[in-house]
Formats: sequence, structure tokens, C-alpha cells
Amino acid sequence: MEEGADDCEKAQRKRPDITLRRALRKDKETSVVQTGWKFLCQERGIRDRIEEIIPEVTRIRVETCLLLNLHFIRLLDEGRPIPVIDQNLVGRAMQCTYSKNPQADPDLHETFVHHYLPLCPNRPNNGCLPRITNVLLDLRNQLLSNIKNHVAVLFQSRHRAFMKLLLREAAPEVPFFGDADEDLESCTRLLTTATLWRPNESVRELLPEYPRIYGKIPEAAIECLQDLVDSVRPEVGPRPAAPQSRPHLYMPWMRTISEEFSDRDLWSFSLVPHASFSAPFIAITPTTWPELQPKTGKRKAPGELRDAFPSIGRLESGGKTFADRITTDGVSTSVYFLVEKRTPPPEDRVVHIHPEQRVVGLDPGKHPDFLTGIAVTGDWDGIERQEEIIGLGTRDFYHRAGFKKRTSLMHSWMSRDLDVAAFNKDAPSGNTVSLEDFGKRVTFVCANLYVLVRFHTARRVRKLRRRVTIQRQIEVDRACRAITAGKKTVVAFGAAQVWAGRTKRQCGPCESVKRRLSSHHKATVVMIDEFRTSQVCSTCHSDVDKFAVLKRQRVMEDGLPTVTEGGRRKDDDEDGGGRTSYKTCHNVRACTNPLCRMVWNRDVNAARNIAWICMSIVRGEGRPAEFTRAGILYPSRVSDPVLGANLGTYKDMPIGLAIWRDPTNRFVCKSEPLGTGGSKRVYRAFDRKTGREVAWSRAPLPSEGTRETTDILDEIDMMKSLDHPNIVKLISFWIEKRTNEVILITDLYHGSLDAYVRKHGKQEPCVIRKWTIQICEAIEYLHCHFENPIAHRDIKCANIFVNNYTGDVALGDLGFATMMSRSKSDRSVLGTAHFIAPEVLSGRASRKGDIYSLGMTLIEMATLKKPYSMIKNQSQLYMLVLDGASPDELVFIKNKNLRALVEKCIRPLETRPSIGEVLREPFITDWFPLKDFADRDVSKILSSTSSIRVMAKCGAKTASGKTCRRTVSSGHKRCYQHKRAKSGRRAVPKRMTMRAHPANADRIHRLTEKLLRKGLTRAEMKELKRRVRSRDEMMRSFWL
Repeated sequence: MEEGADDCEKAQRKRPDITLRRALRKDKETSVVQTGWKFLCQERGIRDRIEEIIPEVTRIRVETCLLLNLHFIRLLDEGRPIPVIDQNLVGRAMQCTYSKNPQADPDLHETFVHHYLPLCPNRPNNGCLPRITNVLLDLRNQLLSNIKNHVAVLFQSRHRAFMKLLLREAAPEVPFFGDADEDLESCTRLLTTATLWRPNESVRELLPEYPRIYGKIPEAAIECLQDLVDSVRPEVGPRPAAPQSRPHLYMPWMRTISEEFSDRDLWSFSLVPHASFSAPFIAITPTTWPELQPKTGKRKAPGELRDAFPSIGRLESGGKTFADRITTDGVSTSVYFLVEKRTPPPEDRVVHIHPEQRVVGLDPGKHPDFLTGIAVTGDWDGIERQEEIIGLGTRDFYHRAGFKKRTSLMHSWMSRDLDVAAFNKDAPSGNTVSLEDFGKRVTFVCANLYVLVRFHTARRVRKLRRRVTIQRQIEVDRACRAITAGKKTVVAFGAAQVWAGRTKRQCGPCESVKRRLSSHHKATVVMIDEFRTSQVCSTCHSDVDKFAVLKRQRVMEDGLPTVTEGGRRKDDDEDGGGRTSYKTCHNVRACTNPLCRMVWNRDVNAARNIAWICMSIVRGEGRPAEFTRAGILYPSRVSDPVLGANLGTYKDMPIGLAIWRDPTNRFVCKSEPLGTGGSKRVYRAFDRKTGREVAWSRAPLPSEGTRETTDILDEIDMMKSLDHPNIVKLISFWIEKRTNEVILITDLYHGSLDAYVRKHGKQEPCVIRKWTIQICEAIEYLHCHFENPIAHRDIKCANIFVNNYTGDVALGDLGFATMMSRSKSDRSVLGTAHFIAPEVLSGRASRKGDIYSLGMTLIEMATLKKPYSMIKNQSQLYMLVLDGASPDELVFIKNKNLRALVEKCIRPLETRPSIGEVLREPFITDWFPLKDFADRDVSKILSSTSSIRVMAKCGAKTASGKTCRRTVSSGHKRCYQHKRAKSGRRAVPKRMTMRAHPANADRIHRLTEKLLRKGLTRAEMKELKRRVRSRDEMMRSFWL
């Protein structure tokens, strides 16, 4: 007993810092402050010593990993057990790489002498730097931790991949494994759980925990799974699996998996992680401090470590206590402090949520967002949609953190170094468990070891790593601010539970944000199990399924576009209908409840459920039954060939649940109706990409597989390519298969021109002229700018939409009435009866039918009455149109030019003008640009305009008696030369822009009319009309 106490006292005298550290760290936690090495260390000798140690420590770390991997492969080849992987084994392996007389066990020494050294003929035999033993002790602990983590992570991922491989190979005999990828994933998870974590339970006992396959998996598949479990369990190792604490017991099974992958030409792996060639962080503690002192001169005692770095005092604040530990790579430094523990253990923590508190549910992932969340208040009922969506993209995070730039610079530097470039090109892979193949890797690495260490430990590489680390921390703080919004927040962080008491580790940014939220941003982080959060609708708690859209493809055949469905032409089948297939939208889920039918972003839906679970637990209600792992009755699934199709009808949908989304989650519609037209219903929606409101239109389609449906889809696809300011833009469209409807997303206007003129009464001729020009420009675009002209066939005020703020109009419902009418048996009427042309009624449709409809539309604009408004009988109306009778409403048009234009538009087909001739009518050309504006309007426009140049002649008499014909600027009577001669002031430049005056209005009218009388080409007229789109733009950019 006394001998044991003496040994303890000797150990304390030999390592007094260990006892001190244990006493200081009781009831405390570690806080790390990152800073620069030059800021912390002012002594040049210490900095030089660190620069000397770093390359040597890097070499030792690389060789140690190579030796251990070679040693484990050799023992497995000989059928011998792997020794316990602990500090002794790693320390002895390190001694073999730097000591001349290593104290290694016989097996490891034999591997080093008879297997490792023959592979490294050029390896120097001299020892390493003196006085770095304690520095290497810290490196030993780092290597041991890396090996255990590598084995644990690799063991779980590769075992699961191997289980999936076995199931795919069994698919020919059991078709259930190859029918759906989701079922295969569920079977893989079940097989992994049965072989690793639940060794005493059968497959049938575990099936109720997997609702996706429970109840529909066939008996043959259950028997196959049980056979696989019985064959794999004896080979894995001790169960429940604990690869983190006992990695040596699971290496034989890892070797078996690696060999199976190699036989199938799949990705293999190594048993020990490959050590990086980058510079390691050297630990500076009271134990290692003496070894960093120069060989000559007085050395400082271990107790004076804090005095050696005076800058540490500047970093101590807020109750921090220096923990006598610093790590550095010669450029960046981490200083460790001890602080009081801020939160009690999770099991003792009590979380309170008041009604106004901010609560955020976060669903971690990898791509495209590493965190997706929603922010609500504490009184959220779990149904309302009044929340803020948070999306933190993985690609944006790494790009802003500088990882892309770092990769580019490293590739550039490597390509310039010929030795490093040759190694990267020719080096054999180390991901193997074959002794011969791994020996080639050892030979190649050792031959270039010093070159690689020199390159990767250079100061420029370390500085680049520091810059990226700093920028990454900035991005983490930015993500935390986006989550908390500067408020005290309760964050429900999703965590996938791997087995009892264990959670799956998230990606790097997720872990950093999780730690930073609780330590620096006043957030309370609550870990919530993610079980079934992405499989249950967050609105009605029914099941959700994948969303699918019609898969169509456009190809060219004989120079003509042909639409295919399901990868085949529509005329491949005997009935000409083709084969219909659907493409699943990634990350989109649709509720299977007929009364809900919500279309969700998968991550947003999971985040809502995570927030609701957290709030239910905090309120004392417990975890909802829909998200428990056992003991619940899962909702029955709706089997449907169209994955994720919306069920039911919109008439049956409750108003509170009518929130619709498109497959890409870009457009959101809250079913706020705007109006109906024919068979189409229009709602207000929001475009999340551009931040503006759009129109969401729903219209039925004919029967599936018919030629009318294909024609409609082709015409809608064509409409999406139209781009004109006076035509309503079709932004997107898709098909809802279950309801057999097409959804159209278009620009949103305030209403139709029909309702607009009835609301505000009769309009001035100048307003009607402006609308007429805009409509004619849209018709001209359709008639003249395409190889195959497009006819609207349903022009009327109800299909013209107006912008209340600018007064501009746009032609809408392009071809829609035509397409809808094709599905009906009566194809004789294409359009609205009051506006339809006689030849269209006779079956001779042409582009000039739109001119006739334009004339009838002008009647409605000017008189606020539809043509033939007194005729109530439709048959009688058709007879009047066919006879060519003029509407009685024509006499109410007072403007002679407008009436003349209408009369020309409703002439018979042979004498009816084209759209180009309409644009040259006096009602339109007389307006160009200011004819009908009141003088006060002209004065107002001119006084607010500073860029009009009116060219006039000087007219001054020269010395010879001739008249000066130089051009003068607006507002001046003489040219610059005669003005200078008269006043003696500086001349006005000839091209200088002068402010226009109201006195020049008549001159502008005369010059404009003269220009138009000369006649313009179509291109010139188009450019002129484009520049005078509105009055303000006309006066700012109209140059004579």
C-alpha cells in the first residue's frame, strides 16, 4: 500500500501539471480564443524552434499511420488478432519512426524491420530532432483519437453500404427489393439495425418500426432478410457494436467488406486514416515548454508559461482563466481558457417558451442547404403559415468562406511544383487491404515524403488555411444571426437517432452552428429526434409522398419539333397515345390527404414538424404520437401510380388549408381568388425567387392521351417563349395529374380593361389612342415576328389587362380560348360572339380576324358597351355578323378618326387592313407625339425634361450678306459663333443638350409631323414606337 502511494507521489512530482489541470477543470468548460502567432509570441527564438519542429512532427505522423496500417494488414493476412488500439500501441509505432532504439513489442518491431524498412530504401537512418518527446506525446493522443473516429465512422457507413449491396444482389430472386428505392432504403436500415444494434431481435419484431414497408413487404422478402441477418451477425464482432471504444475487434469485418467491394470493382478503403501532409498544431503546455527553449541560455520554468506570453492578459475577460495550453502551427494560434459551465446537463435542463418568444426548428442536411428552418413564435398552433423560412445553402457557405479560392490556389501551387504534381498524378491509392498494393503506396510516399512535407508545411499554405478559418467563422456567425435575428431564441435542432442514446453526426457547418448558437448567440439548443418528421405533413399530420410531374421531352424530327412522353414518340403505340411516365421531383413532397393536398419542400416540412415536437414537449404534452417509434397506428397509404399527385377536388378543400405550392417550391398561392373566365380560375400567388406577386391560373385539360391535350401543351410551351411588354408573360406551367388540370403562372395585373373602363367611365381620345397603339404593337408582334404567324382569336376588353399605376395595357389569354375550344365537339365558334369575325364563323380563320376583333374592342372602349349589345338572341347575333351589319354603337363614337379606324377594321375580309396599315391610320399617327395633349400638359412635360434637342437654323446675316444656316440648340436664337461675336461670352457647344422650354412645343409638333410624312421603314417605326412607350420616356429620349 505504501509502495502504491509512493508511486502516486512520484507521478505527481514528475507531472505536477496533470493534478493542477484536473483541479482547475472541475465544474468548468473550455473556451478557445483564436489569434495570430506573432501577436502572441514576441520571442524570435521560440518562433524559430516551432518552425523547426513542424516538418519533423509532420513526417513522424505520416510514417506512423503508414506503419500501423501495414501492421494491421499483415496481422489479418496471417490470421492473427489485432492488438488493442491504445496509447501504448500508437506510442510504440511512433518510436519506430523516430528513435534508433525503439521499445516496441515483437510483432510491431518485426513489421517495421522486415516489411516497412525494405519498402523505404532511401529513408535516412538518423534520428529526429532532439528534445521533442513531450511534444510527440500530444501528437500521440491526436492520432489515437483520429484512428478511433475513422474506424467508427467508416465501420457504420461501409457496413450499411454492404447491406444495401447484398439486398440489390438478392433483387432478382426477391423483386420487392428492386421495385422502389424508398423500400430498399427501409430494408437497408432494418438490416443494419438487426446486425449491429439489436442482436437479440428478429426481423419480424423490428418491422413495426419501419412504417414504409410494414404491412406490404412480402413473406419471401422477410425470410430473405432474416437469412441475411443470420449470416452476417456472427461475422461482425461483439454486439451491440461499439467501434469507437473497441475498434480492433471490428477490423476483420471491415477487411471482409473491403475485399467484397474490391471484387465488385467498387470503392474500397483503408483500415487506418491517411495522415495529412499539412502542418500539425503543436501543443505548448508547462510540460512541453522546456523543449521549446533554445539549447543555450537560461530556460524558463514551467510555472512561468503565462509570463512568457504577456498578450494572454489581453484575451482574458468575462471570467476566463488561462488553462495553460496553447496550440499553434506557426501562423495561427488557439489559446485555451476555463470558464464556468453555462448550462446544466441536458437531462436536468428545463426549457420555457413564452408566447412572444422566437422558436426556430432546424432540419440539418448536406445539399442544397445544410440547414433549413422555420421561425415562429411561442403561441404557434402548428398549422398557421405565418412563419419565416430560413435556408442556409451549403454551396454559398463554402464559397463565401473561401474554400473555392483555397482549392484554386492549392491546385495552382501544386501544378508549379513538378515533384508534387508528379506525386499527385502517379501515386497509387492507399484505399486497399492488400499487403502488396499497400506496399506500393508506402514506397511511393516515402520516396517523396520530404518533398511533400516541405510543400504542405510552407508558410503560404498555413497562412491560406488561417484566412479560410477566419472567414469560415465569420460565415458561421452570419448563419447564427440569421437563425436568432438578434433575439433570445429556442432552437429545436433535428438529430437523426442512430441507435439508443446515439445521434448521427451532422456535416461540418451544422456542428459549428450548433456549438456557436449556445455559446455566443444566447440561444437555447434542444436536440429533437428527426424520426418521421419528413414523412408526415406538418399541416394535417397525414402521410406525405414524393411528387411527380409529367416527363416530356422535345426532339427534332425532319426539322420539326416533336413532343415525346416517357421517352417515346406519341405515335409509337398502336393507338397513337404513347406511353406516359412521370419524373419524381427531388426534395418535394405532397400530402396524401384529399382535404389537404399540400405540396411541401421536404426540408421545410421537416423543420415545421421539429418545431412542433419541441413546443409540444415543452408544454408538457409529450412527443406527438405520429412521430414516435413504436406503439402507434400509422395512417393508411394511398396507392397511386402518380407519386405525390394531389387528391380530391378543390371544392372540398377547407379554406384554412388551401395553400398551394409548385413542384419547385418557387410559387406560393394562398387561394385568394382574383376572378374566373370561362373554365379558368385565377388566384393571387407569390414568386419567392423574384419577390413579386404573380397570377396562379387553373384550367382543366381534355382526357389524357388525346391529341387535343398534346396540342394544348405544345401551344402553352410556345406561349412561354413570347416576350413583349404588351403581352402577358407566361412565367411557368405544370400539370396536376390527379385533377387533370394545367397550372399557369403569369404576370399579375390589377384587372381587365373591361372592368377598368366601367369603373372609371369614358376615357379621353388620347387615352384610347395610347391603349390602341399598345394593343396593335402586341398584335403586330404576333403576326409579323414569327415564321408561323400567331393569331389571338379572342381579342376583347375582358382579355386585355391594365396596370393601374402606369395605365399600360397588355394582351392576355393568348390562344387559351382557342385551345380550350378544340376539346369540344363544336369547333365552328372560336372566340366570343360579340367580337368574332364573319369569316371565322364561316370556318375561314385568318390573322385579319384579330383586326376585326380589335375594331369591336375599340367600340367597347369608347362607348362602354359591347357591340350588338341590344341583341340578346345568339343566333340572331350570328346572322348579323355574317351579313356584315355594322353595330349600332358605332354612332356613339364622337372622334372622327377613331370612328374611321373602326369602320376600316370591321370591313369584309378582302378589304380589311393589315396590322401594319392600322398603325398608319390618322387616329394613331396624328398623335405622334403630342398632338392631342393640352397645352398645360405639354408645358408640364417640357419643363420637367432636360434632354430634348430641337434643331433649328441660325438665320443671322454674315458680313457678305448671306444667311447663316448653322444649327442651333433649343432655347437659342443664334449659333455659337454669332452669339459669341455679339455677347463676347464663351460659345455654346453645338452638341450640348439644352433644357427645353414650353415655347418650343409647336416646333416639336411641326418637326415630328414632317418626319412622319416622309415615311419610315418598319424597323424605324418600331424603334420610334419603342422609344415613345410613355409620355415621360418619349420626352426624355426622343431625338430629332
